[in-house]
Amino acid sequence: MSRKFKEAGASKSKVHVMSRSGRWVVLKKGRKRVSSIHSDKDSAIIGGRKLLDRGLASLLVVHRPDGSVEKVLKQ
Repeated sequence: MSRKFKEAGASKSKVHVMSRSGRWVVLKKGRKRVSSIHSDKDSAIIGGRKLLDRGLASLLVVHRPDGSVEKVLKQ
């Protein structure tokens, strides 16, 4: 199992940046609705980073367009 995949596993609170219907979304784990919608991946990462900076999440999991984990950013 890759290190990135393990880091994306168990955590208090995670925020995911993922591609959905041609856009990039920020999604808090356990929520049905997205936190924000962005036209590009970089903007979505910035949006997710804001949640980390505010202490609303402990990990930001950034996915590739195919859904695999690209990187995990910590608070």
